[in-house]
Amino acid sequence: MSSLASREQKLGRPSLVIVPVSIQMSSLASRERQTPAPSC
Repeated sequence: MSSLASREQKLGRPSLVIVPVSIQMSSLASRERQTPAPSC
């Protein structure tokens, strides 16, 4: 977590916003492949 915060400060860009988006995209793809499960 601290590493992400430090990266955002160094880059000066909303990297924390882009990272979660990429994670959501990958999670959605994995959900489609895997069996339907409740969101935890």
